[in-house]
Amino acid sequence: MLLGGILSGVVADAFDRRAVLIFCHVFDLLVLGTTVFLVYSGQAQGWHIIALSALYGIPHTLDMATRRNFALDIVGRKSIPYANALEGMSMMAAGSLGPFFAGWLIAFLPLGQSADAAAPYIFIITIYVIALIALLTIPARTHQKVLIRAGSIFTPILEGLTAVRSNHAIIGTLGIILTMNLFYYSYIPLIPVFADKVLAVGPALLGILAASQGFGAFLTTVFITTRRSIARNSTYFIAGTFVSFLGLIIFSLSNSYLLSVGALMLAGLGMSGFVSMAFSLVLLSVDEHLGGRAMGFANTAIGISPLSMLALGWLAETFGPGTAVAISASLGLVISAAWAYRSPAMRAL
Repeated sequence: MLLGGILSGVVADAFDRRAVLIFCHVFDLLVLGTTVFLVYSGQAQGWHIIALSALYGIPHTLDMATRRNFALDIVGRKSIPYANALEGMSMMAAGSLGPFFAGWLIAFLPLGQSADAAAPYIFIITIYVIALIALLTIPARTHQKVLIRAGSIFTPILEGLTAVRSNHAIIGTLGIILTMNLFYYSYIPLIPVFADKVLAVGPALLGILAASQGFGAFLTTVFITTRRSIARNSTYFIAGTFVSFLGLIIFSLSNSYLLSVGALMLAGLGMSGFVSMAFSLVLLSVDEHLGGRAMGFANTAIGISPLSMLALGWLAETFGPGTAVAISASLGLVISAAWAYRSPAMRAL
């Protein structure tokens, strides 16, 4: 996403969006099928998983830019906050149930000792096939496409960059998206470390711990989608960011399993407000013909997460996971508060 985010936005603006999403699903199924084969046969090595994860990032980047604009094509600007919140509900439900079932499948599905880790991937493939069939039933939607001529790929990119640079609302939104991906999401790969080194629990309880954020987020998305009206999208966006960091700070300081689960639920409550409104604010900040490229810049901001994960992993090895996450979350809370204060145009949306 860091390397291809902006280009993905051009693709979303230039091509049929349903066709792009179908391509992404088929590509993902090939990657997941390869993963299952390697893991089930016992041939998987660390570099295999890293390489396959990188391949998975290619369609994921295209999907992120295209799917939100495809929703905009279907429901229009007035209803896009609800559409994104509904999509967030499905994501949070999956984020809650997915880790739980992954831990349960690894622990209890008898595929054989070397093949147990393949069980979650088989489950994911099943869900992907269902999603692909559902996508094929949605009629193709037309949108104002950007014309790309040979040798002119930089023209639409520069057009999008010019529009973003002069738009204070989207600059404010992208700043908080960048802050969240620098200082919040980087803790996620450390959840197994906390489970093992700090809380001393096994795979099943690890699954519950990892699912607790998704469960909290699901509750918030239910609340948002049942509102009769949303006066300001930015209220949920900013408040959600603050609550996310607060919950993460509590989690980083906890040595109790139950408190850690509760803290991640609190973080999830806030994170859902951020996720539900972040992409709505991005799309509402620009004209519709720039929507894909605006989402491309958001993808680039999201793509900073791998670098922040590397940095946080180094801090965790040096100072311990709790201290590292506490430092990261505290910095994120302070920076996001300052950025929100300095962005009145974003707060007005």
